Amino acid sequence: MICLQILQRFLKNKGLLRIWGVLYIASILIVVIISLYFKLNLNLKGLHEKKVNFFYVYFENIKMSTHMYFIGIITCGLFAVILLLNNIFTVGVIANQMINSNKVSLAYKMLPHGIFEFAGMTLIAATSFWMFYISINMLPRVIKREAKINELLMRLAEIFIESYIINLLIFFIAAIIETMVSYMKFL
Repeated sequence: MICLQILQRFLKNKGLLRIWGVLYIASILIVVIISLYFKLNLNLKGLHEKKVNFFYVYFENIKMSTHMYFIGIITCGLFAVILLLNNIFTVGVIANQMINSNKVSLAYKMLPHGIFEFAGMTLIAATSFWMFYISINMLPRVIKREAKINELLMRLAEIFIESYIINLLIFFIAAIIETMVSYMKFL
């Protein structure tokens, strides 16, 4: 019940949803372009299927996302975008190599959980940008004493908490898929 209320409030935040959608679509397109249109020649001997533990995968994703949130917020979204770009290029190169080395079945196994992980990572970057945008827009009102700093902090806390809870659900689904379908680790 509480999750549904949070989801409803989250879906009303049109600005954040727009930023998230643009980042997500751009991320997927860049991965597709890298994986299909570049001829890269790297060694993928360390890429193999491996049974992975759900809790390990889930908590590693949560740990990574928590770091991305806090550092992304501190750096006004720049650090979150740098990590997102790193992940985009890594996934694109790995997918490219799997396709070019006839490991297409592994690429298809990587795809389902990657879709959710990119959704989670782009949500973090979008949230960081959105919180910066809200702060910049509300700050003049706070300085002129037309709004209280508590209002700004409460609004930022609401955005963060809603986004974080949605991300917990996204990474939960990604971890289930990774442990039941993908079983893939790059070691």
